[in-house]
Amino acid sequence: MSTNTINLQEQLVAKDIPAAKSVLRSIGYPEDALSSAQLKGRSNYLCYRRWSHSKVSADMTIPEARLLAKTMVWLESTESGDRSELRLNRDDQAAFTRISSQGARGCPAPDGPCFLRTARSKAHHADIVVINHSLLLADLVMGGGLLPEHDALIIDEAHHLESVATNNFGFRVDQRQIETDLSGLSGDRGIVSDAIRALRAAGQADEAAETLVTGLLEAVGRARSAATDLFRTLKETMTALTPGRGFSGNDMRITEGTRQQPAWSDLEITWDNFDLAASTVSLGLRDIGIAIDRAPSSLETSNLQAVGLNVTAAMESIEESRRGLRAGIPEPAEGMVCWLSSRPPNGPIAVSGAPLAVGPSLRETLFERERCVVLTSGTLADDGQFDRVRHTLGVDSGREIALGSPFDYKKAALVLVPGDIPEPNRPGFNEAVAQAIKDVAIEIRDRTLVLFTSNSALNTTRSAIKPGLQAENIKLVAQGIDGPPHRVMRALDADKATVALGAASLWEGVDLEESSIGALMIARLPFPVPSDPVFAARSELYDDGFGDYAVPSAVLRFRQGFGRLIRSRSDRGVFVVLDSRMATRGYGSAFRDALPGCDVEVVRASELGARISRWHAEARG
Repeated sequence: MSTNTINLQEQLVAKDIPAAKSVLRSIGYPEDALSSAQLKGRSNYLCYRRWSHSKVSADMTIPEARLLAKTMVWLESTESGDRSELRLNRDDQAAFTRISSQGARGCPAPDGPCFLRTARSKAHHADIVVINHSLLLADLVMGGGLLPEHDALIIDEAHHLESVATNNFGFRVDQRQIETDLSGLSGDRGIVSDAIRALRAAGQADEAAETLVTGLLEAVGRARSAATDLFRTLKETMTALTPGRGFSGNDMRITEGTRQQPAWSDLEITWDNFDLAASTVSLGLRDIGIAIDRAPSSLETSNLQAVGLNVTAAMESIEESRRGLRAGIPEPAEGMVCWLSSRPPNGPIAVSGAPLAVGPSLRETLFERERCVVLTSGTLADDGQFDRVRHTLGVDSGREIALGSPFDYKKAALVLVPGDIPEPNRPGFNEAVAQAIKDVAIEIRDRTLVLFTSNSALNTTRSAIKPGLQAENIKLVAQGIDGPPHRVMRALDADKATVALGAASLWEGVDLEESSIGALMIARLPFPVPSDPVFAARSELYDDGFGDYAVPSAVLRFRQGFGRLIRSRSDRGVFVVLDSRMATRGYGSAFRDALPGCDVEVVRASELGARISRWHAEARG
């Protein structure tokens, strides 16, 4: 069973599957009639061998030392080796990559302690295995081997499958990653120095090995210089090809016209220089890996095998970057959308690519190979029809069913649109949104969730409403400022007089455990960003890109957001859309019609509180 997020994975394991087991027990099945396991990607599990090697490192960074201290205590009690059990900050997470199983392919100690192998063994023997879409797609990209044999695959939150496949079937080469890979090879604590020390300790460092290491370190220096030249040229190219904008955080799509520009020819020359230098480094790492493989395997004290894992991981990372740069710069693959980006503005450059359509790849790697696939989601169908999802996901055959909701939304939800609020990006919009949120929160004094389409809008609104809410003793929590999504929802659950501000991940999938939401507000209609390269390229496939692609995409997200409000038959709440375009623009009907059985009332912003008060009074009788 695959979900989009690890959060929902954990909900299935901790709540839903135990509920299913309870039902089975109630009708006479034994306690062990249904077994389950959760399986995550390699990067989530600590590699004990890499950790042991890191522990004796002569020169570690402060984040690595802090992480080592955390893990030494944790390893005494953990059974899973799953990093989610640790509270890791950003530096800790970066340090964890050096000791995770992500870089431990081809482990030379198959009989030693291994958390990843234990997790896979549990999954192999379980009746139900819970994974996420990223692991599922990674398994497809690798041609299998990551997941246990199974008879059926259930893909929950299947409306996310296209976006996850877009990421997994594409590539991204980040300037910072290349710089980290190359700098990690050189220096006294670098991988190459580790390798020669380990070879010497094992008595395997002959003259040829010493010469190889010397040559490799020189090649690394040339590659680092070539990488600097390449990314400087990428930045110059992006600036030259975006006149008037300058170099900013906007993505720059690489089209056929882009490749015809003189600046692009200069870029290809710089890329060729880097590729040659990186190829030399990769070959040198391969040769060191061969030397390590030839050493006697019984010399445990040399740490040779653990070093060999790091050498292999470094070589694979460099080769992956070379393939991505080649696909993005000189040899674009057919059907791929490529672009340059920089985040933050004037920050590190990334070269990315994604398939224009994922349907053909999903059809070939998933639907034609699996014995049984079930796609499920509350937002797969459009007006009861599955044509869109069949087309985008490449589903040519199979039965379909659209089930109605068990909820009476007409009675359970009051839907309001303040029609006099200025449209987004017009003067006064931000101020009107902030005032409306305060008015609603003060009127209902109940749990209020406000959804935004950008973090910047969330932060601006938070600053504007905080003093007014504090004066009314209403708590305010914001995603990213007061914690991740699950912490924000816990705070909302714990205190009735609370307003929670959320962005991307709070539009769906995270429920309150003990209570319900009194008001759900959407700051603006969730249209995709027009400058997004993949969205722009896919829009061009339609005669009316806005009406036929942008609006349906926004309606899908809108329906997911609305789904946060009513989660049980006893729930009642107010849904307020603070984007007047839903009432005034022609395409607004698509959003109004997407609300199941609801009457949409257009009111003045100043009337929100009074209308909500009347609705609650009517319900009380």
